[in-house]
Amino acid sequence: MRKVSYSIKKYLNSFISDPMNYPVKFISNILICICMLYGRIYAEARDDMRLRAGLDLFPSFLAADMDISEKKGHDGCLLLLIICTDDISEAGEVAGHLRKIGKIRSIPIRVKLTNINSLKAESDQSVAGIFIAQPIHYNLDLLIRFAADRHAILFSPFKEDVERGVMGGLIVKEKILPYINIKAIQSAGIRIKDFFIRISESYTQ
Repeated sequence: MRKVSYSIKKYLNSFISDPMNYPVKFISNILICICMLYGRIYAEARDDMRLRAGLDLFPSFLAADMDISEKKGHDGCLLLLIICTDDISEAGEVAGHLRKIGKIRSIPIRVKLTNINSLKAESDQSVAGIFIAQPIHYNLDLLIRFAADRHAILFSPFKEDVERGVMGGLIVKEKILPYINIKAIQSAGIRIKDFFIRISESYTQ
């Protein structure tokens, strides 16, 4: 099998390197670009679907926090931080969606846009919940520690973030379910209602 594969590869390389076959090289490059573009579009569509589902689930996570009433700020509101990375307009839409909720368990909410580099500005405030609005590739551990230190629910709708240490998210099976990192929740000293845990998928490793 390896000899056959090598022969095919050698033939293709010689075929493409022939100046007479430059049109083939051009078409090949076009096809590669199309495949890359399709992959990017698919990934963005998948993330958008998870983001919208996450916006519906996040309030339920907050309502399931047994101590949510103790996390009000001096203004009597629950502060919800929206973490953005580069696209402010997209994160603004997320913030606008959450503002429409108005209250969590009859407690008014206040929504604020921020980023990981600006977390120090929130160090003297009570934080009830944190929503990751865009994929975070670096310094997620800083955000995880920040949330745990403030006993605030950290939620991400993006794939594999719960496995990386984020407290809550979602998992897609036959239907979309809440996804909970039990260890992260316990380490942060957050008490979640038993009913919510029973209807959720738990990550326990």
